[in-house]
Amino acid sequence: MPASTPAGLVSSVLTVTAVTLLIYPLKLVFDTGALDGLYIPVILFLAAKWHVAMGLLGSTVGALEFSYFHLEPVHHFSGLVSEALAFAAVVAGALYVHVASVRAVG
Repeated sequence: MPASTPAGLVSSVLTVTAVTLLIYPLKLVFDTGALDGLYIPVILFLAAKWHVAMGLLGSTVGALEFSYFHLEPVHHFSGLVSEALAFAAVVAGALYVHVASVRAVG
């Protein structure tokens, strides 16, 4: 049984924001474009632990935060266009994990 919706909302925002903050020091060592994959385990966890809506919320917040804080030009949402395919892949993964976790539970 999923945890409460308020806990899912808080977890979605906090875990995705934690990944966004983690990317700042990693940008010094790795290419920024390769770091968007760090959101995937968090999104899949949210979709498995809570309802798929939390995974979708997390993926949306992650795409917005990554575009705004890490993609050139920084502090603009123009990077969303280049991240659209990755965003769609994460959403598909969240849907798959949710369906798989529902089937596993019964």
